[in-house]
Parts: sequence; structure tokens; C-alpha cells
Amino acid sequence: MKVNVNGATIANKFKTAQMNTGLLNKNNPVSEKNSPAVIFSQSGFKPNMPNDVLKDFSNDLARLKIDLKNSTDSESASKLVDEFLATHEQHKEKGVFDGKFDEFDTNQILQNSVLDLVDEVRAKLVDEHAQNNFKEMKARGNMVRFLTQALGISGEINYGEESVSRMVKLYEEKLKDGTLTSDNVKILDLEAFNKFREKNSKDIEEAIKERDAYGSLVQKLVGFKHSLVQYFKDNKTL
Repeated sequence: MKVNVNGATIANKFKTAQMNTGLLNKNNPVSEKNSPAVIFSQSGFKPNMPNDVLKDFSNDLARLKIDLKNSTDSESASKLVDEFLATHEQHKEKGVFDGKFDEFDTNQILQNSVLDLVDEVRAKLVDEHAQNNFKEMKARGNMVRFLTQALGISGEINYGEESVSRMVKLYEEKLKDGTLTSDNVKILDLEAFNKFREKNSKDIEEAIKERDAYGSLVQKLVGFKHSLVQYFKDNKTL
């Protein structure tokens, strides 16, 4: 599943802003590895805001993006997201995004970069969700492929639980009465088949668990972005 992130990259946004202000030069290279706050600091392009809370917040979001790249499961990803959202609540208490924003000031540029970062973080979670969905389908396919080849079943195949259960029962019955032969796959004895089935079931269960967990994290980030968009909308200078 290919995930697209809408909008220009963070670096492009700040590169445009710097060019418009004459601040881009060879001593101030723009890198996508930098967070919005770091780019502001390096360029000398200072946001018009009462404190550094917004920059601290954008740095936290950038760190979340980097840490998620190194996470290997939904549990660690969930912990990272929850810690970030808790930190955001602390930022809000300090006055993050405090004040009005007009369409052309530096706050607007930082708003857009923050929203892009949220989208990039969400894209990582969406990709993990899709990868685990694929793992589930692959595990189911492995079981169905083995059973249909072993039983000589052709034509349209139903991958549902009930259909698979019927094939498993038929496989075991034929195996016990000695009528199970196949030129397509190696026939597994009952012990080997049970091990194969248990591993396959475990793979499916783990994939579903991870997929659903990442799905919940995606919804958290979607809700978080909506809250940011609404806040920016409510506080935009008319």
C-alpha cells in the first residue's frame, strides 16, 4: 500500500520562506533532516511569537517522527505517540500556538510545517497498518494454498474461517484413513500439520493485533491533526 503525503516538504516550505526574505545562502543549507525549529534557528529567520514553546513543540514532533522510524512494533509506537500527546498537553498549558496568526507571517509557515510533520508521522503508522494487513493475508494464503493443493481442490477458493475449518477437517480425516496423497505438496503427518497450523494461526493473530493497534494510532493522529487545524482556524486573523 503506497501512502502519499499531501503538500510540499518541510524543507521546501522553509526554503521558499528564506528565499523570500533573502536569508538563503551557502552557509545556511536547508536539510529535510532538520526540524522546523532547527531550520528557524540556523537561518536566522525568527518566528513572530511571544516565546519558544511552539518551536519546542515542533522539535518534539520531529523527534517523534525519527523515533517511529526505529520502532519495531505497535507497543513501542503507541508509547511514543502517547508520550508525545502528553507532552503536547503540557505545551498547551504553557501557551503553545498562543496568539493570532495571519496568512503571511512566520507563524503561518511554522503551522504548515507542523501539519506536514503530523502527516508524515501518520503516513508511517498507515504504512505499518498496511504491512500487518499484508502479513495476515499472507499467513491465511499459506494455509489455504497448502490445503487446496494437498486436497486437490481447484476453482474459486473461499478464504473465510468456516471454509478453512472444513478443509482442515477434511485433511485430518483423509490423513487418518490413509487416502490423502498429492503430487503438488509434501503431505504432513498429523504432528507436523498441527505445528504448521499453530504457527500459521499465531502469525495471523499477531498480524491482526498489530494491524488493529496501528489503526488506533492512525485515528489518534487524525484526531490530533483535526484539533490543530481547528485551533489554527479559530485563531487566524481575519
